[in-house]
Amino acid sequence: MAPFLYTIGVLALTAGLVIFSYLDRVYRELGRVVSGRVREHLETFEAEIEPRLHVERKRGPLTFSLLARLWLVLVAALTARGVLFFVPGTWEAAVEMIFFLAGEVVVAMQFLPALLIARASGGWIRPFVPLVRALQILIWPVQAILELLISILHLSDEAENPPKAE
Repeated sequence: MAPFLYTIGVLALTAGLVIFSYLDRVYRELGRVVSGRVREHLETFEAEIEPRLHVERKRGPLTFSLLARLWLVLVAALTARGVLFFVPGTWEAAVEMIFFLAGEVVVAMQFLPALLIARASGGWIRPFVPLVRALQILIWPVQAILELLISILHLSDEAENPPKAE
């Protein structure tokens, strides 16, 4: 019974990975020129979901990129722990770990978010907005430190390249 419950827990966390990867992908697509059905889905997201997320357009890509990567670390660590705990052989455990982790990255972080952007309007994510908001607040200190470090890097770039006099 324990492996079954553990698997259900990891699958639930993987669903969260799909959600955060979808949001990451949406904010990356909002900065591009797209057409057709994808454009309609992005407009639906902009009109219905983005105001509920209370995130500035400028900060959205960093917020959801960070959430997706941190969630991937959580899912990968729990997957690896489960494989090491429940699979008796070393080689079998290594093969399963590679298979599951690759599946999480390829399917949950890349394929499913792309499929959702192309085929589903942005309204499906509406029930998850409170959870996303809570996790945005939770990672805010990490994001603030990261933004501070990035701004310091940009200051040093400006200091190295003084404006040219004409």
